[in-house]
Amino acid sequence: MNKILFLSAIDFKDKSIQIVKKTPEFYGNQLDWEVDYIVARDKSKSGNYYYEQIVDLPKVNVNRFYWPFSQLRESNNRFIFLFFSKLASFFVIWKLFFMALKACKEKDYDYIYGYEMQGVLASNLLKIFFYKKKYISRFQGVYYIKEHFKNKKYLNLLFNMDTLIALWLPSDLLIMTDDGTQGDQILKKIKSKSLKNYLFISNGVEEIKKEHLEISSKVDSLENKIFDKYFIMVSRLVKTKRVHLMIEAFSNFIEKSQVEIDFCFLIVGDGPELDILKDMTKKLNIDKYFYFTGAVKNIEVYGLINNASAIFSLYESSNIGNPFFESMQCGTPMIAVNNGDTNKYIIDKYNGLLIDEDNIINDLYVILNQISKDEINLKEMSNNAKEYSKNNILSWEKRFIKEIERVKLISN
Repeated sequence: MNKILFLSAIDFKDKSIQIVKKTPEFYGNQLDWEVDYIVARDKSKSGNYYYEQIVDLPKVNVNRFYWPFSQLRESNNRFIFLFFSKLASFFVIWKLFFMALKACKEKDYDYIYGYEMQGVLASNLLKIFFYKKKYISRFQGVYYIKEHFKNKKYLNLLFNMDTLIALWLPSDLLIMTDDGTQGDQILKKIKSKSLKNYLFISNGVEEIKKEHLEISSKVDSLENKIFDKYFIMVSRLVKTKRVHLMIEAFSNFIEKSQVEIDFCFLIVGDGPELDILKDMTKKLNIDKYFYFTGAVKNIEVYGLINNASAIFSLYESSNIGNPFFESMQCGTPMIAVNNGDTNKYIIDKYNGLLIDEDNIINDLYVILNQISKDEINLKEMSNNAKEYSKNNILSWEKRFIKEIERVKLISN
């Protein structure tokens, strides 16, 4: 039986990104490997786990510890927040390394799987002592790195030197998520030592079952509202997801609109911006058009997306995250900001609409106006989205088969 040790600073989730949980789960359940998972969990309110329950997986032995300085990292003072976030990250790297060192002395692992920057750096420290093992580096994308290079923000690059080093270091296999943040281009730009063997691949999707498409009890009340349809936004509620721009654009639209509004917005997710966004809709007197569900289990999100007329995504850096793949699978067109590699996936006026990064508010106003006048054929886009999904999107099983094929090659 193969043995694999995961090192990660990202814990499992039920309510958002699933690849973190799916990966060790696949190695344990589908391949029947012996899986150990050393992970640092962040319980800070500035993070994205405080609203998540602890998840344990069958056939995955989890050894969990917590990120330090949680209260200091909740500070509104940017300097204090950044300083202690970076200090905590260094602590996590060394803690992962020492725990992995102990684990490797007790068990002969075939593979060491470093997940994201902290896990990759810890695994490279481990390599000094156990250089004969096979090392896998895993990244979920490269948010903001490409923007820092493009805008010549050298101080930002210096501050993120730990991430750049992790991306540059050699590994037997590097796996990079194709999430629209152009991770493959960054690897080439920094002349990564892992370019000799890397897999650039998108995330997968669940095989949709009928029960997945049933609308969540959290929004059953929508059926009793006056609106004929709703649009949806799905994300962790932080500034970089830019939900506030949707609220601002809708407020402008309401002020100028001369037609009766027959739609509303469903905002799915939790995070530090939740109360701020709610207050914003109240101050603008448009709160009756916005419904905040809070965090929703990933499997329940399908029903919400499936019943929506379209999904809006205004993320910084890229808009090709899990909501894109899930929306295509449901036949729900995506209206998104055209940044990163977003236009490789969203074909304007085919399976969605693209918004100019430099003209977001105005473009949203135009789109909302066209929607209110039925000038956009969302039904046709819905059919195209389903067709796109059939031809371009992998199930989780097929996605992991591609990963395993590459993993097995490095052992030969």
